[in-house]
Amino acid sequence: IYMIEGIIYGLIGAWFLSLFGVDNIFVEALQPFVNFTLTTSHYYFVFGFVGMVYGIVYYLRNKD
Repeated sequence: IYMIEGIIYGLIGAWFLSLFGVDNIFVEALQPFVNFTLTTSHYYFVFGFVGMVYGIVYYLRNKD
């Protein structure tokens, strides 16, 4: 359940930041480092993945 919560929180955070144009900045800043075209889907995937990893780490550190 922590993994799913992490994904949801990551996506909510990504959506909130996209209201201020951070998604476009993210895509434009990282585009020179990859050989394929980045889109906002990649932006949301990264935030969801980071949220999932955070949820797993949180669970492992607090599973008393």
